[in-house]
Amino acid sequence: MIRSLEWLALTKSATLVYNEIELSEHIKPTANYFISVDLEELDPILKKKVWSLDLPLLIKKKITFQMRQLKREIENWYCDHKLMFKKGLFRPIKFVWKGNGKIDRLKTARSIIECKSCDISKRFQMACVYWLEEETKKLWDEMNETARRDLSAKRLSYIECRWGYAVKDWITLLEDGVADWRKHSFSHPLFWYCEEEAIIQGNLLQQLSPDDQSRALRNVFKDIFPQHTKGFCLSQMTAKQFNDVLKKEPLKVYIVLLNSPFHEQFQEIIGRIFTYVSKEEFLDFLLYVVISKIKKECHDYDYVELLKELWNECPVDFKKYAENSENFEFLDRALNHDYRSPFKEPKPPSYFIPRCVFDSLFPPFFRQIFRHCTITLNYY
Repeated sequence: MIRSLEWLALTKSATLVYNEIELSEHIKPTANYFISVDLEELDPILKKKVWSLDLPLLIKKKITFQMRQLKREIENWYCDHKLMFKKGLFRPIKFVWKGNGKIDRLKTARSIIECKSCDISKRFQMACVYWLEEETKKLWDEMNETARRDLSAKRLSYIECRWGYAVKDWITLLEDGVADWRKHSFSHPLFWYCEEEAIIQGNLLQQLSPDDQSRALRNVFKDIFPQHTKGFCLSQMTAKQFNDVLKKEPLKVYIVLLNSPFHEQFQEIIGRIFTYVSKEEFLDFLLYVVISKIKKECHDYDYVELLKELWNECPVDFKKYAENSENFEFLDRALNHDYRSPFKEPKPPSYFIPRCVFDSLFPPFFRQIFRHCTITLNYY
């Protein structure tokens, strides 16, 4: 996707402002598995910094808007790592940013791993999770026997299964003196480890065979994962992989494409939506647009125009199904609202959030429990 020079400049300016602030001061450990990411209190601090810049007012407003996207990216990073480190989160963290406003996860991980002031056992775990062979060997050699023994003795729970198994398997590999991890017999197929928010954005995905890579990307869309993880997977797919996932999980793909930075790609395939989704999925998609975009007053895309266009162009049977739905009154109000004022109608009490949507609403702890329960139930 080609970005304008203005967009790139605004993103660069926003990242520079963020890098001047110690974000970890706003991360609050609250329990074993929860770390509250309270970045809302940063807003006045960020605004003050932006407003102190010697720039035109319009540019300051645009930078402030761009920083909201970066804040969401930071929140996603913390959410993907807080199960891994619980109360012992790294402090400080200096994020490495890509030009598209996304955190460069591999470079950020390497920065943390190389930070001598951070706990070495946590740096080692980070190296394992990001599948960085040289770093894991180096840190293992530097660790004292007590730290090694503590890591080796750590018990796994299903809550931390994939990243925990990754660490355990790397320890076994190092203890056995295996020179090349590709020749090691891991406890699970390699694509299995990629079905985890942090691991899949590390180094392992690129090391998989094409078939295993396709399987990992497909499984993320099939399972319960947040939208930003699925968005990362979309960015890694070949055209064939994308078309395969679109045919099997069309609603999930369209929902992910409805988010930045995929709007251009969404625009390219929105005309085919009636080819792929069922009338039930189409209604879910319309409700998602209203509840997650229009009601939240998102302005990164013309969601009101999208809603009306889809409604006017949908097949007769799709429209009849929606009109007979118990949620149609809510949808009808959204379709006919005067958008000179915000749409404030309460969500319909009968609205059932489809699984493809609610996976983005739960923190990793609950997603892991739900995923575990789903897997357990499938055995019976």
